[in-house]
Amino acid sequence: MPAADRGTAIREMFRVLRPGGRLLIAEFRPPANPLLARLVAALTGPAMQQNAHDLLGDLIPQAGFLALDAGDLPVMLSYVRARRPAA
Repeated sequence: MPAADRGTAIREMFRVLRPGGRLLIAEFRPPANPLLARLVAALTGPAMQQNAHDLLGDLIPQAGFLALDAGDLPVMLSYVRARRPAA
C-alpha cells in the first residue's frame, strides 16, 4: 500500500471496527541476515526493504487505537496488535 494511503486505511479500520474490537496487521519484513536481505531486495525491489514497525508505528495510535504489542515472527513477518477502546 502506498505510504500516502496508510493513514486513511488505518482510520477506516478504526471507523468500521466495533468498540473493544481488535486489530491485527501482519506485514512482510526483510530477513535479518544481511546477505539474504540483499538477495530479497534484489528480487522484490523496495517492497521488502521497509520494516512494518517503521511504517505503521505512529499511524495506529493517531487513528485512536490502543497499541497492545508488536513483534517479529520467524518467517519474515512483523505484526502489530491493537484494540479500539470500548465506548
